[in-house]
Amino acid sequence: MTLSLAWDLRAKAELLTYLIVAHLLERRQHGKWLAVTEVVERERRWFELHEDVVPWLERISISSWSRSLAIRLESGMPPLSQRSYEKLLKRSARTLDFRVALIRFVYLHSFNHLSENGWFFYGRLRAHVDDDRR
Repeated sequence: MTLSLAWDLRAKAELLTYLIVAHLLERRQHGKWLAVTEVVERERRWFELHEDVVPWLERISISSWSRSLAIRLESGMPPLSQRSYEKLLKRSARTLDFRVALIRFVYLHSFNHLSENGWFFYGRLRAHVDDDRR
């Protein structure tokens, strides 16, 4: 297995953002959060589109945070017009549209969450620090 060079903190934050937005859209559309199986399916789709090879423990960690962060962010998220919501629904299966304020808001919180929870050690990604210890 070769770890993708693109799998850095930004890529992790993008995956987390994608999953949080999926939760928020599901909540707005159906009044409930995504089930675990739906989160796994979204994650699988994300990696198919981005063709990244990522350690499974990191994938599970990021996926597991998505719901709790979505719940926390739901009350503070910027207003979303019906038009923006519809655009977001159409694009959410494929990509993140950073022109939408909600995406930028969630990405910022995702990036900060990962940074604050030890995904960086000594200015480097945790995976690189762990590689140095072997």
